[in-house]
Amino acid sequence: MRLILVRHGRTGWSDTRYMGRQDVPLSDVGVAAAGALAEVLAAQGPLHQIWSSPLQRALGTAAPLAERCGLAVTVVDDLAEMDHGELQGVAKAERRIHIRPDHVTEPIPGGESLADVAARAHRVCLRLAAEVADDHTVVVVGHYRVNQLLLGELEGHRFDDIVADPLHRPDNTSAWAVTCRPGPDGALRADTGGHWLAE
Repeated sequence: MRLILVRHGRTGWSDTRYMGRQDVPLSDVGVAAAGALAEVLAAQGPLHQIWSSPLQRALGTAAPLAERCGLAVTVVDDLAEMDHGELQGVAKAERRIHIRPDHVTEPIPGGESLADVAARAHRVCLRLAAEVADDHTVVVVGHYRVNQLLLGELEGHRFDDIVADPLHRPDNTSAWAVTCRPGPDGALRADTGGHWLAE
């Protein structure tokens, strides 16, 4: 299986406020970037499935590709961004969130911890292995934290190591391609090193 991992496009809050589960749509810049990304990904050969977070900024990123390729988008709740709880919508200039080390296992008040997000990423790996054919290509559109932990899981890294030194720091409308196959535990695992299709 070939997996293309995409982070959503920019929103009006990208630089100014913590979004988390706040359902903020793409900005005009984000919409334009999603359209350009769709052309890049459509040229990668046949795409068979598109999975997306349920949040508007991810669905809006997936939409032009789905239209371009004539595919439906499968909404996967476990791909949603880390829940920032009571801090969602707070201006970054007013308060800094220290996800590491403060919220590795301790949830943000009213929200999630990184461990909670990692558990969701693991469930996505199990679903991918079970529901996508070995010779198919699937595009997965998610968010910064969930994509970071999902790729770490695919590459077989321990949770503590992913948190201590994240190898994947995806920009908006970036796309990372990697070949995968089910591992001994039934979850999807990277078969080879991946590469950027769009940064």
